[in-house]
Amino acid sequence: MDFPKLERTKVNVDRLLRRAANAVYGAGFRAPSVGRLSTVRQNAADDIVETYLGEAEELVQLYLKGDRQCRDLLAVLAEDALAEMRHWVLVHSSRHGGIERSLAESDRWWLAPELNEYLDDPGFDKAKRIRVLNDLDSLNQVLGSYQHFYNVIKPYFNKEGETRILDLAAGHGGFALEIARLARKEGVKVSVTATDLKDEYLELGRDHAHREELPVSFAAQDALDLSNLATSESGVSDYDIILCTQSQHHFPPGLLNVMFNSAAAAAKRAVIFIDGCRSSLTALPVVSLALARYKNPVMAHDSLISFRKFFVPEELGMLCRLGPWNSHVDARWMKPGHCLVVLDKDRVS
Repeated sequence: MDFPKLERTKVNVDRLLRRAANAVYGAGFRAPSVGRLSTVRQNAADDIVETYLGEAEELVQLYLKGDRQCRDLLAVLAEDALAEMRHWVLVHSSRHGGIERSLAESDRWWLAPELNEYLDDPGFDKAKRIRVLNDLDSLNQVLGSYQHFYNVIKPYFNKEGETRILDLAAGHGGFALEIARLARKEGVKVSVTATDLKDEYLELGRDHAHREELPVSFAAQDALDLSNLATSESGVSDYDIILCTQSQHHFPPGLLNVMFNSAAAAAKRAVIFIDGCRSSLTALPVVSLALARYKNPVMAHDSLISFRKFFVPEELGMLCRLGPWNSHVDARWMKPGHCLVVLDKDRVS
């Protein structure tokens, strides 16, 4: 086999993929189930937040003061709120009939939060797990996703001095490492801490950071409780930005609410959540790439499952708005196919 020729072919394919991804990004194409249902979903989210906000705020405040029982109650409340929102969307779309009804019903069928990915199985083969993680990093770089994520967080960097970043549920730190690489190219000073509860992932990340001499550290950290990071009575930590990227769909919806409110209390400047956006149409090219470009059926399987577990922007936004920072939470679709939630604490009075 001519390996140099094979590598050149891969480089050319990646170049074409990058151009195609840039074209899609520039066009701002949204899947019909995302675009056509955005208004009805936003109306449902606003209605649900108004109904549940008072109770949610009280539970969040008690949890942040150390009441563990309130955390469980908050998670249940958020789960109920999401179930009610999804039912609200289905009912109101059905009343309109036509394409909205069809899109809502097909999205309801596509949604499958109970499915599990191979990467979530602790007993899954380690070598295959590492290959999937490496291929996912490559795909995010080829499609420009990591660059787009970086562009979102960059406005929240400190104008002077170092910006401290905490990445929650970061796994092996694929994006955390890319932040450090891109910042180094731009001459920007950052310090990134990637956290997870799996030692295997943390060790993989440490190896990468050490080899490239990147300012990224790896630490075990419960993403649902950041009270150990507090440096003041208000609960604020030394981290300017707290992130969670491409991990939200691995958590039950109720615990996502807990995570966001914990991060909101601890961050000095901003909280940024990014995950994929649920869409059967968007899933097709990603699964195809996993099979054709990477020849990785495990990656294809997990990508398909992820797209069935993802939230849509209005759902993720609703979950994050149930708490004291409700009016300051900005949730929106992020091209080419992600959900983005931002809390800018500099604007919180």
